[in-house]
Amino acid sequence: MQIELRRRIGHDRSTGMSRARYIGEFKNGNRHGRGKFTFANGNIYDGEWVDNAEHGLGKFTQTAGCT
Repeated sequence: MQIELRRRIGHDRSTGMSRARYIGEFKNGNRHGRGKFTFANGNIYDGEWVDNAEHGLGKFTQTAGCT
């Protein structure tokens, strides 16, 4: 059985009107595979995703001034 991964670029619909943004791979409408999520506060997670959750290898970068 072959699973299809599509590449789609755009705003993650689950974040509503916030300024959060996801660019990467999706599977069945969920973040899945490699991708970069920029949170509304400017923090960034760039790495692996499984079923909309950060999972596996990745890098989390906080914006300056965050505690």
